[in-house]
Amino acid sequence: LVSFCWKYAIEHTASLIRFLFDILEKQKLGQIQFCSDWVNEIEVKYCYKWHIEVAFYHKKTRTLLVTDAVIFVPAQPPECISNASLLAAAQNGLAVKILSKGRDVPDGPVIDNKMNRQKGWERMVLQILFLGPSNLLEPKASFGQMSQKLIVSPIVKTLVFSKVPEKVRDWIDRITRDWAFKRIIPAHFAAPVSASRSDFLAAFGFLDELLGTSYVRRPSISLLFTSIMGKAASYFLPDDMKTLSAAEGMYSFCFLSVL
Repeated sequence: LVSFCWKYAIEHTASLIRFLFDILEKQKLGQIQFCSDWVNEIEVKYCYKWHIEVAFYHKKTRTLLVTDAVIFVPAQPPECISNASLLAAAQNGLAVKILSKGRDVPDGPVIDNKMNRQKGWERMVLQILFLGPSNLLEPKASFGQMSQKLIVSPIVKTLVFSKVPEKVRDWIDRITRDWAFKRIIPAHFAAPVSASRSDFLAAFGFLDELLGTSYVRRPSISLLFTSIMGKAASYFLPDDMKTLSAAEGMYSFCFLSVL
């Protein structure tokens, strides 16, 4: 997309697994010597394993830029999503009927009003982040667990970060130790998001549960804060996680077996 819109732009990409992703790379971030014009403005930190994540810090504005690491789901649908798309998602189609837990699902046209547009937005979010949420018929409870807060999305948490918690913890610790950011620009959903290092740490509180307290090197007060806040930030309803949990085993077998 960058190449199409700005054909003279120099693209700096993370080193991807080339046999899985046929992506034309001009320069790899891990190989260049940072002689470009933005080297004095922007710092970078990597999380390397079979999955690669990159974070940038714009020093002048104290802004953290990430791709999939965290998201902030707004309560209301953004203007870039058309009413037609929202109403289509509000329609009680096959997916809604399958995930209705046996309840009667009304058919019929969807009236164009604020309530139905909101329902369409909530359903969109749940399908994107859970793949198969527990209840699309009435999405409010599940949507409320993840909206209006900085979180690691359930799909990234389950299929990516939980596989390499040590690498991710080291990366998060380096980011929060060295960069005093006051806002975050994720690649997905709302941006910019007013957020501090404490908010960022809280979103990754689930790592402490995976690794145990013996691994964590932060001061005890910080650990207590992120442990409490992190559980709240990363908690998702168990029924919503069933599809992702089932996909986790298959994903690990199919993907990691080729590495």
